[in-house]
Amino acid sequence: MFSKWKRLYMLAEERLESQGEYIRENNKDKKAYDNIMDNLNFILNQHGEHNINIYFSNNELYYIAETWRPSIGENNYTIELCTYRLEEIPIRTSPIAELSASLELNDCNKEKIAYIESIDTFREKRKGHGSQILKRFIYIVKNTSVNTIEGELFNSTPIGVENLKKFYINNGFNVHGGKFSMVIRELKPNYNKD
Repeated sequence: MFSKWKRLYMLAEERLESQGEYIRENNKDKKAYDNIMDNLNFILNQHGEHNINIYFSNNELYYIAETWRPSIGENNYTIELCTYRLEEIPIRTSPIAELSASLELNDCNKEKIAYIESIDTFREKRKGHGSQILKRFIYIVKNTSVNTIEGELFNSTPIGVENLKKFYINNGFNVHGGKFSMVIRELKPNYNKD
């Protein structure tokens, strides 16, 4: 576990280093950088076994925290991804984006499905956080035995249904009627050799 934290810490440090103007302009920026790295350590310790994904947007650092909860039924889970701004002070703020989904990984189901229940970017709309959290979810799903990601379009979305359709299409999904889907891997036919 420690080696994973160290890799994430080094990745964040590399990303911050690549933002030349972000640090080392003066002592205040260096102090802010050190505080952010201290906060990252705090976050990694706080989340323990949960995965953290770090990304830059508009010269600010964000992280996505991943939480899995067992659902009813063997190998079925609810997964929640929350995006937070990586602040200088180690305090838990409200998420700026959130994705909730269920994973049906039970072996008795022929097709294993990830069902996106909701994605919400709250007040941070049209800043790329929805796409970042969705990309992270797709990455997670590709590392499971899931065949398909599915979901229904939320008709009362504040961005409008047409914009919501474009959002899913731009992120690699097929949209048909009020639903969206993405095939992760094709089901292999089960040929009985009797």
